[in-house]
Amino acid sequence: LPLHLGWRFMLGIGAIPSVLLAVGVLAMPESPRWLVMRGRLGDAKKVLCKTSDSDEEAESRLSDIKEAAGLPQDCKDDVVSVPRTNRSHGEGVWKELLIHPTPAVRRVLIAGVGIHFFQQASGKDAVVLHSPRIFEKAGITSDTHKLLATVAVGFSKTMFILVATIFLDRAGRRPLLLTQRRRHDPLPRHTCNFTDHNRSLDS
Repeated sequence: LPLHLGWRFMLGIGAIPSVLLAVGVLAMPESPRWLVMRGRLGDAKKVLCKTSDSDEEAESRLSDIKEAAGLPQDCKDDVVSVPRTNRSHGEGVWKELLIHPTPAVRRVLIAGVGIHFFQQASGKDAVVLHSPRIFEKAGITSDTHKLLATVAVGFSKTMFILVATIFLDRAGRRPLLLTQRRRHDPLPRHTCNFTDHNRSLDS
């Protein structure tokens, strides 16, 4: 492709997964908890039956949600009236999360933000973005071969994401996270070495 079209296609292709995700979101059911808080027990049960492994699990989850919503367990109607005092509209959620979090919420917040921060600070994205230059320094001079090697990096990354998705609930999140951390530890050092090497060549 010509240069003035190549970069446009490169950026435009990235919009395809976003469009597919937006279309998929339209098919997502409402949250069972939200449905229960609106008194729509029948719809909540249908969603739970679709997302649970068995009807018994769906009934157990529905029972827990009704208990949290302050509804009696013997309430079996598809549509019920929920008192306004039991309805949650999300007031003060951000204040409770960021300004005055409880110790448990604070630990979860620090863990969540910290994981995302250190995943980016590890340098793995920098290595992926500079893959063509890295392969060029490794001796691959053909533009086609550099492109194929870069595509192979992205493909292998996607495959391991799928593997992690499959084994996430089986192996647990913590072992996978620790394994990922050990794999990413050397990346900042290699990225710095690559940057220093380029500087020495440029000078």
